[in-house]
Amino acid sequence: MPVRSQEKTKMVTVEGTVVDETETPVIGANVYIKGSTKGVSTNVDGNFIFTGVPVGQTVTVSFIGYKDYQVRVTKGGEKLRISLEPDAKMLEEVVVVPYGGPVARKDLTGSVVSVNVEDMKALQAVTFENAIAGKVAGVQVNVGDGQPGGLPDILIRGSNSVTQSNAPLYVVDGIPLESPDNSSIPTQNIKSIEILKDASATAIYGARGANGVIVITTDSGSKGAPKINFEYRYSLSKDYNRYEMMSPYEFVRLQNELDAAYGSMYLDGRDPHPDGTPWTLDDYKNVRPIDWQDEISQLGQMHEYSVSASGGTEKTTYMASFNYANQKGIILNTGMKNYVGSMNITQKIGNRMQLVMRANYAEKERTGMQVNYGQGSSAYMYKVWSYRPISTNGVDLTHELEDPERPESGVPMFNPLLQTQNTDQKYITRQLRTSAMFNWNILKCLKFTTSISYTSTESQTDIFNNSKTEAGSTLPGRNDGINGSRRVTRTNNVLNENTLNFNKKFDNIHDLAVTVGCTQQKNVSDIFEAKATQIPITSEWRGIEALDEGLSQKIMSKKLTEWAIQSFIFRSNYNYDRKYYLTFTMRADGSSKFARDNRGGKFYSGAVRWRFSDENFVKNNIGSWFSEGSLNLSYGSTGNNGIGEYAYLPQMGFSSGGTYYDYSFNDEYPTTGAIVSSIGNSKLKWETTYTFNARMDLGFFDNRIYLTAEYYKKDTKDLLINATLPAHIGYGSAYRNIGRVENKGFELSLNTVNMKRRHFNWTTDFNISFNRNKVLALANNQSVLPADNLKIPNGAALYIAKVGQPIGMMYGALTDGLYQYEDFRKGSDGSWILRDDVVSQSTHANRKGVFPGYQKFKDLNGDLQITQEDLTIIGNPNPDFTGGITNTFRFYNFDMSLFFTFSYGNDILNMNRYYLEEGRSLSSNQFASYADRWTVDNPNGKLPRARSANNTAWGSDRYVEDGSYLRLKNLNIGYTLPVQVSQRFFVSNMRIYFSAQNLFTVTGYSGQDPTVSTMSNARTPGYDYSAYPVPRTFIFGAQISF
Repeated sequence: MPVRSQEKTKMVTVEGTVVDETETPVIGANVYIKGSTKGVSTNVDGNFIFTGVPVGQTVTVSFIGYKDYQVRVTKGGEKLRISLEPDAKMLEEVVVVPYGGPVARKDLTGSVVSVNVEDMKALQAVTFENAIAGKVAGVQVNVGDGQPGGLPDILIRGSNSVTQSNAPLYVVDGIPLESPDNSSIPTQNIKSIEILKDASATAIYGARGANGVIVITTDSGSKGAPKINFEYRYSLSKDYNRYEMMSPYEFVRLQNELDAAYGSMYLDGRDPHPDGTPWTLDDYKNVRPIDWQDEISQLGQMHEYSVSASGGTEKTTYMASFNYANQKGIILNTGMKNYVGSMNITQKIGNRMQLVMRANYAEKERTGMQVNYGQGSSAYMYKVWSYRPISTNGVDLTHELEDPERPESGVPMFNPLLQTQNTDQKYITRQLRTSAMFNWNILKCLKFTTSISYTSTESQTDIFNNSKTEAGSTLPGRNDGINGSRRVTRTNNVLNENTLNFNKKFDNIHDLAVTVGCTQQKNVSDIFEAKATQIPITSEWRGIEALDEGLSQKIMSKKLTEWAIQSFIFRSNYNYDRKYYLTFTMRADGSSKFARDNRGGKFYSGAVRWRFSDENFVKNNIGSWFSEGSLNLSYGSTGNNGIGEYAYLPQMGFSSGGTYYDYSFNDEYPTTGAIVSSIGNSKLKWETTYTFNARMDLGFFDNRIYLTAEYYKKDTKDLLINATLPAHIGYGSAYRNIGRVENKGFELSLNTVNMKRRHFNWTTDFNISFNRNKVLALANNQSVLPADNLKIPNGAALYIAKVGQPIGMMYGALTDGLYQYEDFRKGSDGSWILRDDVVSQSTHANRKGVFPGYQKFKDLNGDLQITQEDLTIIGNPNPDFTGGITNTFRFYNFDMSLFFTFSYGNDILNMNRYYLEEGRSLSSNQFASYADRWTVDNPNGKLPRARSANNTAWGSDRYVEDGSYLRLKNLNIGYTLPVQVSQRFFVSNMRIYFSAQNLFTVTGYSGQDPTVSTMSNARTPGYDYSAYPVPRTFIFGAQISF
């Protein structure tokens, strides 16, 4: 070890290399002076240079999974080469188990998946949900769309509930969160993520574990020298797959087809050319259109900063961090800002006690138009796509709020560019999460833990509609004028948990662990909303602060709700010689969401495991290459209380301004009246899911090939359904415990270390999932439950739940080509009359409501009339299988990963085509594909003639498309600077990287993106309408450690 002595101070520089038992460099090992916080870390080559070390001191080298190495600094010597010795106990992969702490994976009996956090961070996703999409078997992540700040939905092993939430329970640093905004958990701060999937793992959470549990643990620091980590990311985003719209030529041709009188405004009704010749249709072949998609778009950008400091001594460790993100969306005036600060401190008190304190504050602000809000012509992207692409007589459409040349009888059309430029909408979430945990090792085998946490969340929605927006326009016919509203929801949640853990080994072969405990949780929510209209135009510059100058609305809502839950838990784990395992779990919950007689619920689970790889007959015969083998079986129950706080009670409410419930006292202006809005149900009880799970783990060649296969079957009974009531009762619906749903499936995960050399590593992670969902029973012996929240305008539901089928099936008529001339006969007046032997889609008795070129549908009941009786299932949004594959390469200082996701067999209901491949309205543009429609001159066109859809009141399979895809979701390339170079910049480690997201997608779907689902819930999956485009993103970043 070379020593450069400094005689006056007796300080030296220590240099060395740290390797593991295979001579592979150890990256990130802590090198520090024993008993102090001064130290450095090893770089990508395992090298370190430690300056200013006093002679005579002891330098410690530590790394997770290895025993500490210590050396006393002396005068002189050669360069230090340290070979760390594995710590057999520490090297075992550990999993954080609720109410039990870390447990070796080989000792688990439940279905628990650990997310590879380092791989997840390499994806550079804004939230961890986006990062784990396709990473874990059985976990489906629905991104919704590309709106900045939007949160994806996570589904674990299918939907259990028909009408209630199927979201998993999140447990962050021990705090259960049922509706978290996970932007408050930056991926850089996450230490581990465990996903609990079967009843053996989730039953400990009883009433809230039916949909699975995601356990997140954040960094808390470790002993050693202070570390400061800084990361900066800059990203560029662009929409990459726009719909092609009709050209000016095709647009004018359609207008003339719809209404020749109106269409003449583009021809002889338009000012002639400078040479006096009138405009012709062919002239529009050379007219440049207004590209409204381009007008509203911009280059998206995002700046992200993350800084953290950690370290500690034998007694105290700490971790502090701050994260900031500022995103400008790819649509004008949309964006997101996110601030997160956190502090974790762990303090040992004596030899037996420990205090852990955590605090986290997050604030997120989303701004701009909520693109996927609304249906039909009210949806924003419909306004963008349909706004006419040309103007006449010098009108500049980009500067006019309302189309001045719209048909007088038509719906007002507002400029989508001015809409988004002037939209003043803010969605602000503020959350403070704090906790304190006290651990007391009463005996070596007995540990008491008590904790208290407090979570305060405030959600604020500010909407201000100024005079240049559709909702705030002062143009004739707009009743509200300039208006605005503010809605504030405050939620306070307090949780206390107390557990006693007994863990002892007997005779070196019997392991017994027992956990008992109790928890109490209370949640209080307060909602306030105010609205004002007719705000003076002279004050609109004040924005939302001008509410006090407008006309206050009579209804301002104020709502206070609360719920509480108290629980008792018990779990016992026993294993014999780490080969035979037994687990039993019980949780008793009492919830205020049910009437007193039904508040209590008990949930049980049991599991067994056999590690046959440790049997002598295995080790003696195939032990040289067979490293791990185990079989797990589990069965148990979990609950769901995901209903409103007072669903079991009759409720009163105010009418929304309709005169029916208003009442006039003494002939004065009617005031809003209160009514009984819903009847209660005192017999409501827990929705319960019973789960069987079988898992096999196989490891080969020292686990360089590791395979996990699982089969599961979930049976959810006593569904909490907001069921339709008979009309004579007088109420539309009420919550009842009826219905039953089954999910069953198979999951496969394969992890391989393909090559492991000193300077080159290659690993592959693959997973695939198959889930089959089925409704076994519905309410009141119903066979079908329509999704009434999503219908054809004034028509039938687009989705249904049907006994014997998955929950959310697409519903409508089956197409059978187009009506042609041969299907008609000529009437005496020259009109077309459908032949008597041809199926009619018209409800007119004289069959005159159908014309050549209309869509023809299949007559399923043979009555030659298309009615509700002919509607059927037209699509299945549930995939046959989903999965992902990741390849990670490391070559010297370079690293690269390729991450693909895939889905096969799922259908998508592309409602964009329903509104923009039909030619419904004058002056509305259509998709370019609509040029191939039926016309007199093009009777072989693939699409129906203009306005033919106005005659139908149901959806059809024409809009149902195969949504299967294979996507390169992420490409990440990084380079870590050699230590000699990085230290020139006074840093211990520096990595620069480039990442690209959504580089390419192989799919047959005609829409913009096959992964979007704008009405993502159990009853309406796979629905695509007016989605914020999912962009292609390029990220440049640097990670620096000091």
